[in-house]
Formats: sequence, C-alpha cells, structure tokens
Amino acid sequence: MSKTGDSPCSSHNTLASVSKQEKVYQFIENAGKFGGKHTYKCLNGKIIKSSEGIASSVTFFLKDLFKQIFLPVGFPESVSDDYVSYQIWDTIQAFCSTITGTFTTQSILKSVGVGDQTATALGAAITWIIKDGSGLGGRILFVWWHGNSLDSDCKTWRMFADIINDCALTIEFTLPYWALKSNTGLLCLTSVMKSIVGVAGGATRAAITQHQAVQGNMADVSAKDGSQETCVNLLASILGIFLLTYFENNEVYLAVIFAFLTVMHIFANYKAIHGLTFKHLNLPRFLIVFNNYLKYDAVANPTVVNKAESIFFPNSYLCGFTITMGSSLQKPFKTLHADRLNLIMKAFKGQKYIIVPEMKKRILYVAFDQSIDSELMIRAYFHAIMLGKALLIYNNILLDSKTKRHIHHVTPTQRLHNLMKKLVRSPVSENMEMFTLEHFIIFNVYIHAEALSFFTGLSINNWDLSRNSLPVGEWRCNLLNDDADCSTTKKDN
Repeated sequence: MSKTGDSPCSSHNTLASVSKQEKVYQFIENAGKFGGKHTYKCLNGKIIKSSEGIASSVTFFLKDLFKQIFLPVGFPESVSDDYVSYQIWDTIQAFCSTITGTFTTQSILKSVGVGDQTATALGAAITWIIKDGSGLGGRILFVWWHGNSLDSDCKTWRMFADIINDCALTIEFTLPYWALKSNTGLLCLTSVMKSIVGVAGGATRAAITQHQAVQGNMADVSAKDGSQETCVNLLASILGIFLLTYFENNEVYLAVIFAFLTVMHIFANYKAIHGLTFKHLNLPRFLIVFNNYLKYDAVANPTVVNKAESIFFPNSYLCGFTITMGSSLQKPFKTLHADRLNLIMKAFKGQKYIIVPEMKKRILYVAFDQSIDSELMIRAYFHAIMLGKALLIYNNILLDSKTKRHIHHVTPTQRLHNLMKKLVRSPVSENMEMFTLEHFIIFNVYIHAEALSFFTGLSINNWDLSRNSLPVGEWRCNLLNDDADCSTTKKDN
C-alpha cells in the first residue's frame, strides 16, 4: 500500500478504496458472510469509524446477538451445507416433542396418585424409583447390545430413537385409561424405552454434530445446538402449559392435539434426517455406490447417494456371502487346511489384508494388518464383495444382479463375467471350491484395475475416504512380516 499523508495507516483488512487527492484510506471488514460489517476511514492521521443510523445500529445489535447465542462462530462457512435445513426440521420436531411431553407429565402424575386422596406419598415415591431404576438398567443393556452400530447406521438409529420416544409418550399419555391396579409395569417399560432413546439419540446426535462441524468446531456446534434446543423447549413448555390449562376438562381435544403433534414429530424427524448428506461411507451408502458402479461404471456423488439411502430398511445384500471384517480368525482356522492358508497368504502377499473364504457356510473373513487405514479398509470391502460374486460364478451359482449392455460401453459386471469365462474350475467335487493360486493371481489383476477406477471415481466425487462407518471389528494381524503371524490380536483402543 502506498504512503500518503503525514501519518501512514496499515491494516490487515481489505482495502476498499483509496482517494489520493483527498488523502483518504477506507477499510471494510466483515465478520463472516452474515456477521457484522465495519467501515473505517484514515484521514489526516486519524482513524474514523463511519457512523450509522440508530435504527441500523439496533438492528445490527439484535442480529449479532442472535447469531452469537444460537449460531456457531463463522456461520455459515464453519458448518456443513445441510446445517440450516437440518436445524429447521430439528427445531420443529423438538417443539412438538416438548409439548407432547408436557401432556404426558400430567398423565404420569395422575397414574401415580397425584390428586387421589387414597394414594400415599411413599407409594408414589417407590413407583418413581423403580421406574428410574428400570431406565438405568435398560440404558446399560442397550449400549452393550447395539452400541457399536450407532455410528454405522446413524440415520436409522436416529429415526428409531424418535419413533420409540413417541411410542413411550403415547403409552404414558394413555396411562389413566388402562384401568390397571398399578401402572408401575408400564412406567418401567416406558422408562426403558426412553433410556434407549437417550443412548441412541445422544450418540447419533454426536455423529451428526461431527459431520456438521467442518472446521473442527464440534464443541461450538454442539453448544449452539444446545442453546437452540433449550430455547425451543422453553417456548414449547409454555405453550404446553397453556394448552393443558385451556383444555383442562376436554380430554378429546388434548388427544387430538397429541396425535397431531406426534405425527408432525415423526415427519419433521424424517425430513431432518433425510436431508443430511454424509460424505463418508457406511454399509448402505457403500452398497448404493458399489451397485451403481457395477451397473453404470460410474460413481455417484454424496448428494445422490444420501437421497437414495433408505432410513427405515437399509439395503444389506452383498454378494451371496456374509462378509466379516476385523473379526478373529479362530472360526475359519478350525476347518481351514494349512495348504489352503498357504495359498491365501501367497495370493495376498504384500497386501495389508487377506480374505479367508469359508465356502460351506458362505462366509468371507477379512483380516487386517496392524497398519491398515480407512481407505484400505474400503478397498478390502470392495475386494471381498467382488470375490464373493466371482466365487459364485466360479461355482456356477446364479447371481441376483442382472447385467445390462450399454451402447459402446462395458460395465464392471460384464468385465467380471468375461474374466470368469477364462477361469475354469476343475470338476473335482460337487462342493463349492475356492480359487487356485493361478486363478487368484489373475483375479487380483482384475481387482487392481477395477479398484483403481472405483477409487478414482470416489475421489472425483469428493467422498471422504479418511474415515468410514463400515462394520469393522477390532481384531488385527501381522501380515507384512516375512513370517506372517496370523494369530489375531485385539487392536489397542
């Protein structure tokens, strides 16, 4: 910047305009796309901030205050593109859930004896303690049962949590009409259901927050989400109290409002979850990408795949084999002959993974080296599915997938069928047979070319290969040593 005037002015802000005749420097700074804007002038040795009208100053103050309380720092650049859409629908579902929660609170209190002169405080206290204890037990059991699948099926479990929550609220809302001597059993059931909601909802929300925090600002995004939810819950609680008071003697109206809000809660949750665009692969997204590649020789982008991903019934069909990744090799080693293991080790020499087929049970065990990374895990999964399809063709078993010939274009499925015509199985037995070493080597050349094309498509379409949510266990091998130790060990956490 050139010097003019008696006192030079320097700044890291953007130089908007310079008027040499009047010796005026003007600087404009912005706090993000929707943040504050300041204009400064450097005139004759003095820095002057441009004045704004009173109305403009008040508007800016309120706007900036709202942003600081409810939006992450640097919004919208600091969050994912689907942040606004998700938060709008999430706010609607939280509003509906809080109101229905106020309705059920009244029903629960009635069921434990509030307002009943024959009920005792001790009986109500015992019922409440048993209810809470059941919830704590249910929480622990659910984490043990399905804790490791909450990341891989984030959308499904998020929707599952909201549906279970609505079922629990419905049971609680109707407690006064069950005509039971004691509602303790039902209260324990709803407490267990809500504990599952707490675990599944909290864990999946953490995964969503991690996705939204594109600048490593996960704590800030989570904190601002908490502020939004607190404000919504407060407003919804006030409206819920008003509705309870206004329709105190009209239970039919309350039931209609409850039903409407419950349906709206499920719909808003579906819209919120369906609008998320994850850029890393889990099993349903991987299968959509993989099947699209087999059919069209092209990789779909994250937006298309996430729209096609089913929330309620995710696709799990692979290749006619069950694929188990990162699990102990104890089971296949019980029936695997030493010569077959030697063949597999030669076929996968120099790789950071091996695939051990158990032909009778149609299981493919994928074992990883200690130094395996996320991208190689995805490649191993790709390799295993293709191997499963190839082994079915090799043993003359029909595949479910159909091959279509496109004009002037050969698909990966057609290339696989063309390759398998060259790999003729020796008619030794009627049982399913594994590849010979020669056939493994030929097949691996095919896989290398297909994997290169597949991963090039993933990179071009901006898929995040640095992490994945595929179903992977914690067992690892030492595969790259000359004397490979295939006795698996658990990965250190």
